[in-house]
Amino acid sequence: MGFLWVKTESNKALIFVAASLLLVFNGPNTLIAALHIVYIGEKQHEDPELVTSSHHEMLASVVGSIEAAIDSIVYSYKHGFSGLAKLTESQAKEIAELPRVAHVMPNSFHTLQNTRSWDYLGPLCESGEHFNATTKCNRKLIGAKWFIDGFLADNEQPFNTTEFPEFLSSRDAMGHGTHTATTIAGSFVANASYKGLGLGVVRGGAPWAHLAVYKPCWLHAVAKGISVVCAAGNTGPFAQTVGNVTPWILTVAATTIDRSFPTPIMLGNNITLLGQAMFVGKEVGFTGLVYLEGPEFFPTTAGVGEALSLNNTPVAGNVFLCFTTVPGPAQAISTVSAVRSRGGVGVIIARHPSNLLAPFSNDFPCIAVDHELGTQILLYIRSTISPVVKLIPSKSLVGKPVSTKVAYFSAKGPNSIAPAILKPDIAAPGVSILAASTPFDPVMDQGFAFHSGTSMATPHIAGIVALLKALH
Repeated sequence: MGFLWVKTESNKALIFVAASLLLVFNGPNTLIAALHIVYIGEKQHEDPELVTSSHHEMLASVVGSIEAAIDSIVYSYKHGFSGLAKLTESQAKEIAELPRVAHVMPNSFHTLQNTRSWDYLGPLCESGEHFNATTKCNRKLIGAKWFIDGFLADNEQPFNTTEFPEFLSSRDAMGHGTHTATTIAGSFVANASYKGLGLGVVRGGAPWAHLAVYKPCWLHAVAKGISVVCAAGNTGPFAQTVGNVTPWILTVAATTIDRSFPTPIMLGNNITLLGQAMFVGKEVGFTGLVYLEGPEFFPTTAGVGEALSLNNTPVAGNVFLCFTTVPGPAQAISTVSAVRSRGGVGVIIARHPSNLLAPFSNDFPCIAVDHELGTQILLYIRSTISPVVKLIPSKSLVGKPVSTKVAYFSAKGPNSIAPAILKPDIAAPGVSILAASTPFDPVMDQGFAFHSGTSMATPHIAGIVALLKALH
């Protein structure tokens, strides 16, 4: 199988063939070129040059000449896929009618929660921006490739690395790839933690395995004997939200693990409640505790920043309590920003248990509680003239009474496309996973960071697959 990029006289074009798979896109009319995937079955030649020549001939029948076909090629993949092209709608229809073509489909983009596969067959490393293949590849990382020409051809403009911090190479900028790769096959590292939380030995699921790292999402790896493990997605807890439902891949849901970060909240009435946070700063001694009264200021109907500007609640020097039904960390992040900008010293956020914790800064606690505990704190505020609270730094708790359960954010079945095919296939730890990260990761400390998501669950299964393949 191979890959091939092409361009027409006025537009770059791309043909993508899995064993003869062509990639191209539909434009809004017959004159605008866009990328599609054109599947034409198994390749007809073992010689890579003959595969490329056959692509030239097929493309020439559409674009008019061999010269135009050769000139339009951006990539020519000769082993895994046959190619990518950018053709007009009429050209795509013409290719679809050729006898060898089985299927034509639009190209699509995938988010980072998606494909994670492993392979240690010994490919080459490819140099690029801030990535020297001769020094960065080693006995652990034996392959590193990156693919961006398809993205650039589709957008028809340079990639803005200032607006989107990223390297034009195999090097990981944001830390996602580093985090998942070390979870799969990271070596043993003692005394790893995030600012003291989760202290212990970190290691990958298959610490003796080698890694070949790629910077795209791809298809048809299974046909070549490569096990493909994909994330179910982070769109839970609603039903029929699971992604990556293809039957021949492993789709992974995320679970919690038997570790939590209890953070004591001591009220002025001598009652101590336990929230969850990654608060590693100094203890916040007894200080004022305030709540933004009035249903019109509920965070789901008005942003906390806007609400505080419309209300005279004294935030400066106090801990702020708020409620939200918005899942995920976005509400917590915006609340912390609004409260801190007005001189607040901490936030207690009552919400549905989403299993998502995010470290903010050492000296500013954001503690999550469920709605029951939030209501208990609110009743205390309303029962006294001057409510106060003390916030104590988080600790790591492992084992009972913490139990494993499917993460709130993990996408759920059943399969919305083919309900008879059960998805997800399996679940693995994906909440507050400690692994290596990059200096560009805003929550990294001493080379390590906690991250949550089905992307973090996926490499656990990939590591197990690597071990099973090594044993059998």
